[in-house]
This record gives sequence, C-alpha cells and structure tokens, in this order.
Amino acid sequence: MINDYARALFASGKHYLPSDQLTPGRTDYGTNKNLTCIRYAEILLMHAEALTQGASGTSMTADEAVNAVRARAGLAPLSAVTNQEVMDEKFAELAMEWGIRYYDMVRLGNYNELSYGGRTFTEADIFLPYPQNQVDQFPVLREIQ
Repeated sequence: MINDYARALFASGKHYLPSDQLTPGRTDYGTNKNLTCIRYAEILLMHAEALTQGASGTSMTADEAVNAVRARAGLAPLSAVTNQEVMDEKFAELAMEWGIRYYDMVRLGNYNELSYGGRTFTEADIFLPYPQNQVDQFPVLREIQ
C-alpha cells in the first residue's frame, strides 16, 4: 500500500519509501534511508553562497554557479546575484531535500523564515530534543535536556 499515511502525497520519494518497498526487518522511521546523496546543484549553490558572503574563488563566479543550476531547470539566467537570490534558488532547487532549508536559516539567523501558522521560531528552538527512545535507554539525558 503506497498511500498508507496522511501526508503520503507530500512525502519525498527520495527519503521515504512506500510501505510496499520497505526492507523486511527495517521498518522503523529512517531505517530504509541507506545513504544521503549531495547533488551537484547543491555544491554549485554552496559555492555561490560562499562567494556572495565574501569568499574568493577562481573556478566560477556566483552568477555562473547559480545559472548552471537554473539552466538545467530551463530558467532564465540571473546577473549580479545576491546572497538572498542564492538562498531563494537553493530553497527552490532543494525544496524536498530534508532539513537543508532549516539548517540554512538557522546558520544565517533567519529565524522568521521558520515561523509559520502563528508559531514563532527563535534561537532558543534551534536544538531539537533527544529522541524519546534514546532518553529511555539513557536516563541521564533527562537531566541535560
């Protein structure tokens, strides 16, 4: 059964396998994710971000890096890209890549980007709590949460 939970239509097939494709004995959350791939588009956009934040490089400009990603997607090129444009491009290109936007916004201190639906995200929220199964196995974690 493929659509066996409420958000199935929104899940990324890159990260969550349908229930009929799970490896027997490995059915807990995250256990069928065998590896994480970093795509060339992400490398290009990280390079462009570094350049727009003041780094120097000789391999390609920020414009060239962003436009290589945009050209593959059939989009018009940009010129004189800003860091915000790079982050917007990264958001669009890597929208279903788990956690990338979250870690980008935390790293850049853009907590308002993570606030939604009346919920306010602050710097105090950047660390996630320990998973309950780990706290159950190591009760000392309760003291440091």
